[in-house]
Amino acid sequence: MRKVLAAGAVVVAALVASCTSSSSARVSTASATRPVQSGSLTPRPTARAVATAHPLARTVLDLPGPPTRLAVGGGAVFVLFGPSNVPQRVARFDPRTGSAVWGPVIKGAHDLAVAGGWLWVSGGGVLGYGRPATRFLYRLDPSTLEVLGRVVLPESAYPLAPSPAGMWVGANDALYLVDPRTGHIDRTIPLKGTVGQISVDEQTGILYDSTHPVGDATIQAVEERDLATGVLRLRSFVEKNELEMNSLAAVPDGVWTAYATGMLGSADLLDASDLNWLASLEATATNGIRADYANAILWVSDGMAGTLACADPATGGLRAQVSRPSGVDYGTSNVIAFDRAVFVGTLNGFLVRVDPGPRCLGTT
Repeated sequence: MRKVLAAGAVVVAALVASCTSSSSARVSTASATRPVQSGSLTPRPTARAVATAHPLARTVLDLPGPPTRLAVGGGAVFVLFGPSNVPQRVARFDPRTGSAVWGPVIKGAHDLAVAGGWLWVSGGGVLGYGRPATRFLYRLDPSTLEVLGRVVLPESAYPLAPSPAGMWVGANDALYLVDPRTGHIDRTIPLKGTVGQISVDEQTGILYDSTHPVGDATIQAVEERDLATGVLRLRSFVEKNELEMNSLAAVPDGVWTAYATGMLGSADLLDASDLNWLASLEATATNGIRADYANAILWVSDGMAGTLACADPATGGLRAQVSRPSGVDYGTSNVIAFDRAVFVGTLNGFLVRVDPGPRCLGTT
């Protein structure tokens, strides 16, 4: 499903009841208001403290393949990993004891989430012949990682997002709201294209999603929906026709979009009130950029440069660069919070724990 990104990207300069779309939803026309990013973009003065900040990073688990998706729940960190672009196996790591449990190979595993007392894995990952592997949602025991059941969806499942309303599942031409206790589909939201990314803000009751044409990762739109019902509120074309949406990260002011352009990568903050452009990351990055919100910090990783940094979620100003433990290149996994620390996967097959420290927390 994913389109191959251009290889000639520049190196980081400073990163060192069923429901349909509401007809009354407003459409953001802010695409012309976003400042143009250029390859010469460098951090503004607020980012100079990056060189003096030292968040503590250390490897805690060595895996036989690079982690691509992480989830947390029940006192554990869950990891999808595999030797290729499609993760195929799941592991459970206990940060308090350092112990790990290895789960089975899951064909086409794409994303994972802890919800309803279970570990759920979506099976829509694209295999070598370019078609989704399955239409299954796999239900696993979160302690043993035994596969206990499968839910067959009308379309292949991609991103997962737990919420108080249930577990939102992105698919081709639809969003599904699944009861995570039973696997029952409570709501189907028809839409145009494939749901590439999902992020939720429980405090404001907002569900964000990005869409692209089926079989083509080129961005169509970013959408804002009611978290409980999926009803469309806003649609933005700020990043329309960019190469690929790498991540969405809901924050108090809106949603951070991290995307590839083909020559560069970029990250923008879209305002929750209208999905207009609000801010951009104060650095240039490659096509491998992604942004995640964990422990009230914006974490920006770059899978092509192997870097990880923390930033202000309201402005995009860089706060600190995270050091690399020996042999580590930060990859394309998401960043998740566990207590006061965060965890991230690496291209080298490690799970890394990062203790943010005052600079990343914005307290110094």
